[in-house]
Amino acid sequence: MADYDGPERRSKPMEVYGFDILAMIAAEDDPGKRIQLIVMNNLNNTQLETVKVVQNLVAEQKAQREEFERHAKAEEALMNQGRGMWRILAGLLIGIQGLGAWVLYEGWDVLKSMRATDQELVRRVDVIEHGVKK
Repeated sequence: MADYDGPERRSKPMEVYGFDILAMIAAEDDPGKRIQLIVMNNLNNTQLETVKVVQNLVAEQKAQREEFERHAKAEEALMNQGRGMWRILAGLLIGIQGLGAWVLYEGWDVLKSMRATDQELVRRVDVIEHGVKK
């Protein structure tokens, strides 16, 4: 087994170590040895096909893993983008609430001064029209 070159290094699957197995089977006169050669040839061919199938499965698995990793990275990027968006929206909401609180505070002071001015004007009109001081 140490001399095994693997299926990718052989020119033909039937050729083993420079010998054509089919020619050896055809040339063998002893039925017992011929059966052994046929069985060995079938085992060899089955093993070569199994190696090809395994190599194809490995290649497909690698492609699927790469596709999965690409998809996972894209999904992670989208999740990170979503997290950033929520942080920005939270900051904007805090800013808008602060601005609204400031406007209400300033508006309340303006409203108080307008009420005081309005009451003063009403008092003055009463004095002018009725000559009465309250």
